[in-house]
Amino acid sequence: LNSCNWIGIQVKVDGEELDLNTASEVASFCRELDMHSGLLKRTFEATLPSGKIVAVEAERLVSIVQDEIGTISYSVTPKNFSGKIELCSYLDFDVENEDSNYDEKFWEPVTQGQEA
Repeated sequence: LNSCNWIGIQVKVDGEELDLNTASEVASFCRELDMHSGLLKRTFEATLPSGKIVAVEAERLVSIVQDEIGTISYSVTPKNFSGKIELCSYLDFDVENEDSNYDEKFWEPVTQGQEA
């Protein structure tokens, strides 16, 4: 599929990136797929290396009626601290297909940036 990866969400907790690969602990991980509605739900609690614990609920929906439509919903709740939580969505254009020709790229971003 020649499409960019549109599901990227970067989460920062007081400037520390939430990454399940580097988290001290991941608990209560659950992933549910509802094929009838097209909803994928993922929930977990993560302990960051700093000791801060967050509960995350992420939902992703892809429309079967209009396949160009997809949505993402993220909820991040601090469990043992008060602080700043940042969410930044992004598009990943670095997509390659198995049948592509020698690192052929399908997408070239024209501009990028963010607003605070």
